[in-house]
Amino acid sequence: MTENITRQPAGIPVGGQFAPSAHAEASITLTKPPGYDPEQVAKGILNDLRDIPEGWTRELFYGTHEAVKAGKTTYPHFLDGLIARNRGGRCERHEHDSGHSPEQFCHDCHISFMVEARTNPRPLPVPRGVIPVRQENHRLEGQEISSDYDEEFRISNTTRKMTGDERFEAAVRRLFKAPADAEVEVIEQETESGTDWTRETSTELTVKCGDRKATYEYMGSFMRALDRAEQNPQAMALRFMQATSAERPLLKGIAAVYVSKGEFSDPVPVYGKIRNVFAGGSDPSMDFLHLDGRQEYLSFNRVVDILETDHSSQYIEKDSE
Repeated sequence: MTENITRQPAGIPVGGQFAPSAHAEASITLTKPPGYDPEQVAKGILNDLRDIPEGWTRELFYGTHEAVKAGKTTYPHFLDGLIARNRGGRCERHEHDSGHSPEQFCHDCHISFMVEARTNPRPLPVPRGVIPVRQENHRLEGQEISSDYDEEFRISNTTRKMTGDERFEAAVRRLFKAPADAEVEVIEQETESGTDWTRETSTELTVKCGDRKATYEYMGSFMRALDRAEQNPQAMALRFMQATSAERPLLKGIAAVYVSKGEFSDPVPVYGKIRNVFAGGSDPSMDFLHLDGRQEYLSFNRVVDILETDHSSQYIEKDSE
């Protein structure tokens, strides 16, 4: 029996005579989708439920932890039970109710919503509209009006008149809802006191526009007020919560809420559902349900803008005929 030996011809590269150089066929490697740690997911759900100020969530949190501690169950087994009752983010009772979502405060639906998001994560929604960026600072010049120093108490007071360009004055008039010819005046009062070892400085800003006046603690708070005069996130939040019919209805939809991350950073989006708006009081806020089921009360002082997303109408109720 003769063994057949195939030899590579001289001068012809591996891969065939038409190959420009030696090469191998491309290979495709299939990787498993990212998984999750059942124990960490179960603990995360329980911890986030504990932060919701309702009795049933605390009972579930402490009851489950005590059962695990006593050896009656495990966290993965607890999660398996939640997964078995999950129906795509709704509970068994509301599985076929297209108009139902966690906004209606069904405890079982809320848990299913959390389970679905953490065991079967989906791509983030896509915002619609103009993405907000870091606001441009107004350039102001200060002209000193007066200055005095108390040697006995080591306190100095300096008063400056701050002036800006036409764009700045127009922004102030919009903030105060004043006529286009209203006179704008900004006075900064700076007080400095201390000893040979310590020094303390405080400022107060008085803004007059026509016959209206307002006081701000410092220049940054005044600038934020000017920025917010150009937007109305609170009205947009109410629209998300209340709208029932429109070109793109927003009821029970996913919103992109852009939150300020500081003076030198662009706002960042958080995605979720606006369940309620608390417009009264000194610190208006909204009850916000994140995509992973976490509940948070977002202060409108942190909110720069709110945009629709391609999931804004995900749970829209059908109009009754």
